[in-house]
Amino acid sequence: MKKTLIVFLLLVGCATEPTTPTPTPSRSAPTESNQTKVDYQKVIAKSSGHKCYLESYKKKQGRAPKKFLQGLIANFTEEVCSPSGASAGTLGSPTKDALAYYRSPAKIENLYALMIGSGMQESSGGYNCGQDSSFNARKNRTGPKAEAGTFQTSYDSIGKSNELGKLYEDAKANKIECFSDLYLPCTGIDVVSKLPRLKNWGEGEGVNFQALTKSCQGFSAKYHSIMLRVDRAHYGPINSKVAEIMPSCVEMFSELKDYILANKEICGMQ
Repeated sequence: MKKTLIVFLLLVGCATEPTTPTPTPSRSAPTESNQTKVDYQKVIAKSSGHKCYLESYKKKQGRAPKKFLQGLIANFTEEVCSPSGASAGTLGSPTKDALAYYRSPAKIENLYALMIGSGMQESSGGYNCGQDSSFNARKNRTGPKAEAGTFQTSYDSIGKSNELGKLYEDAKANKIECFSDLYLPCTGIDVVSKLPRLKNWGEGEGVNFQALTKSCQGFSAKYHSIMLRVDRAHYGPINSKVAEIMPSCVEMFSELKDYILANKEICGMQ
């Protein structure tokens, strides 16, 4: 009788449901303590129908994907509400500052218009988010040098500004808005290399950087905005000036900036 009771209790214990693991916080939604109150959607709605959405870009890139422009508008809203080094009001050296190189005013609306042109040439607005698959780029398939994400940035850029290092650490700690629902996801197979775009190259911290720039486009865009002001030579389409600044997009971002500043509740201020 005692043996029967013991077996019965063991069976009951084995039949209990396993404990559900604690879910890992999503990169698209920072933890509650870091959650901002910025109303990105209100600004995106304000941009609806603007002619910037209709622009066609060089080298047969065509129109920018809606899920690229809306992500940049979200990043732009964040920048207007909480300015970074990307918003520097004075031009730097043309060898480093993309706006100076383009002889463009040191205004955030001009920078973000250039970011559209840059992203379109680097990855078609996020479609080609893996490492550059061209023959000449194969030598860069290492942790520090492999380019990744919408703007094709590599980890060896991390020392160009102290702000970049801090931004990277914040992104790893899930303190950065990724806007994953507003950018194109990094998926699929590269048409040239036939390898998954999510493949990361090399070893060390550079591998983590590649993964983060693909999974958190909000980080990728913010990082790129700062890089354009401190090390524009990192980007081929900027150096060749194939990346365009569309006047209609400067106009759109200028109007959105005025709208944000006139409606402080967008930034969570009363």
